[in-house]
Amino acid sequence: MRSLKKASLGLVLCVGLTGVWAAVTGASSTGSVSYSVLDTENKPVVDAVVRLSPLVSDGTLPAATEEKIIDQYRQAYEPLVTVVTVGSAVRFKNSDPFGHHVYSFSQAKQFEYRQPTRGTTDPLLLDKPGLIALGCNIHDHMLAYIFVSDSPNVAISDSDGRVQLAGVTPGTYTATIWHPRLKGDPIEQEITITDTEVAAEVSLDLKPPRRVRKSSYSGDR
Repeated sequence: MRSLKKASLGLVLCVGLTGVWAAVTGASSTGSVSYSVLDTENKPVVDAVVRLSPLVSDGTLPAATEEKIIDQYRQAYEPLVTVVTVGSAVRFKNSDPFGHHVYSFSQAKQFEYRQPTRGTTDPLLLDKPGLIALGCNIHDHMLAYIFVSDSPNVAISDSDGRVQLAGVTPGTYTATIWHPRLKGDPIEQEITITDTEVAAEVSLDLKPPRRVRKSSYSGDR
């Protein structure tokens, strides 16, 4: 079984981040943050995770009953990045007519599932925060990630590079920005939330995308 590099979410300086913060007047008991995530060529970045963690916390983890499916289709994980909060669960689905062997050696969760045929695993409880890197012991090119957040204020960018965090309790937070191809460690910046909306434009320095050819199989899932 090959090894996967351990994933971590350590505290780092705001290197490679350019932010334009603008307060927009509003009237509500909670605030919101809208991010535009771009690369160094000003192109939108999909699958970037933004998490807000309060600087002062009582240590209470978010209550979560969410369950998500990670599919394996044409020798690729879908989606590439899954975002959940602590206490959620995931299932692994095999939609290919051949076997897979999903596993992780990450500190946040170590497990393996052999899936010789089509089907879906039992739920896997994600009870620790952190970044989980997924591999396949049969198809080495298959990679994916699960971002397990200890804060409910977490979201992932869409195809337009947009991230919207609403209903945020006023206070001071650490904003963590992560992407699978981000050069170096996750980016962090302190931000104060009031009862206003904050707009942010973030530039990420990314590694070139991996060139992986999916299986030619194109049957039904």
